[in-house]
Amino acid sequence: METEAAPIRIGRRALLARSPAIVAGGLIAASSASHALASPPTGPFPAGVPVPATRPASLLPPTRGVALVQPNTDERLDATYMRDGRADDGALAEINHLMRDWHTGDVIEIDQGLIDLLCTLQHYVGDGRPIEVFSAYRTKKTNDWLRRHGRATAKHSLHIEGMAVDMHIPGVRLRTVRDAARALNAGGVGYYPRSGFVHIDTGPVRYW
Repeated sequence: METEAAPIRIGRRALLARSPAIVAGGLIAASSASHALASPPTGPFPAGVPVPATRPASLLPPTRGVALVQPNTDERLDATYMRDGRADDGALAEINHLMRDWHTGDVIEIDQGLIDLLCTLQHYVGDGRPIEVFSAYRTKKTNDWLRRHGRATAKHSLHIEGMAVDMHIPGVRLRTVRDAARALNAGGVGYYPRSGFVHIDTGPVRYW
């Protein structure tokens, strides 16, 4: 009788030992090839790990999961969203729900490339600690409200598309999370030390 492969739940040292090329970037998202990383990062990954000159076809195992916390609603989730290379629709629905617009309750499909980024950050720099998700999907109504009340929110924010998240990993320096996200070269990375979070998205590569 076949047994199901265990989801990725390994610490930083073990992950590096098994897949040192994780520092190169290059996640393959099941949703679209456009979410693969465009080019290797140009600087060292946190902890001084060198960046390989080439990138493997896929950095993440075929069975993988992510642990998330939504502090605004006190929700927690540990979901295996890929099993043997196939998306688990039930687990993805749970992730979509936790990453919903918590102001309105509206839910959309979160970009799977973004979920893969969270998975990578959690298990490389977070050593498996759950990620705190402060804001993920936002309706246009919520986004406009935040803009009117002086928040640093873009008019056409990728949060509206389910392609961005404001997050933090408890116990990990915010600067370390930022540097790791930048090294992955997978999209936008914003650093908000006063607010206590890092913004990551799967849009064009840019930093602020």
